[in-house]
Amino acid sequence: MITALITAIALTTTAPVQVQTDTIPSAIQVKAVEFNRLTKDTVTQINWWVFGLGRDTAQGCTAYVVAYDKRGKKVTDGNVPISAAIVKEWGTDNTLIDDFILKFYNLIKR
Repeated sequence: MITALITAIALTTTAPVQVQTDTIPSAIQVKAVEFNRLTKDTVTQINWWVFGLGRDTAQGCTAYVVAYDKRGKKVTDGNVPISAAIVKEWGTDNTLIDDFILKFYNLIKR
């Protein structure tokens, strides 16, 4: 009888399991997009880093973009060329680059 009571208490007091989402710090959260039907990988967040940016911005630069699923598993990555015109408009706010990359991959921010 005591075992049944302990089991009943354990079942009623156990917190529901929650799936962790938005696990990549500072990543852009996007509307879920199925990336690979075979593996059922779905992209829900992306992050980027710019390289090749020097004093001569006439050359533009390149963003390295990584796409993750809701648990933070890397789904894919790639390079996005950023033109000199975009680099010249880029100030201290990264929104311009965020929007450029979202448009490049046809993603919608959520």
